[in-house]
Amino acid sequence: IFIFCIILLTQIIPGFLSIYNNKNALDEEYIDAFKFLSTTPVNSVVLSIPEEGNMVTYFGKRKNVVDSDYLLVEDADVLLDNIKSVYTQRFRIEALRILEKYNVDYIVFSTKTKEKYNVEEISYINIPCFTLIYDQSVKIYKRNTEICKQELL
Repeated sequence: IFIFCIILLTQIIPGFLSIYNNKNALDEEYIDAFKFLSTTPVNSVVLSIPEEGNMVTYFGKRKNVVDSDYLLVEDADVLLDNIKSVYTQRFRIEALRILEKYNVDYIVFSTKTKEKYNVEEISYINIPCFTLIYDQSVKIYKRNTEICKQELL
């Protein structure tokens, strides 16, 4: 029972609270973007801001890099800094290294991302190793792994 309570307090409740807190901001188009992720390969890893990580898992049925329940994650501060860097970095090489480190296949770029990091776009995203695969109010980019690896050489 003790283990169940710990799991309930650290995993299940934060997920529901995250979705509940965001329910007013959730419109159908926003949710559709995360549902779209379920069309990607099952073993895909998706980068989003922590506040949207539960959306990736719940609606997209894909592994996220981080969600709002990161308190027990080792080196959480480094992880959060790396995620911020991916979205705010002006130079592609450092961002590509971070994406490689976490085996990221897809990047979610939403209005919430823009607001959180005060950016209008991902500055390096137009290089050949990224493909825009979902283009609505939320944008989803696919990282073309082999091309990106060549960029790092």
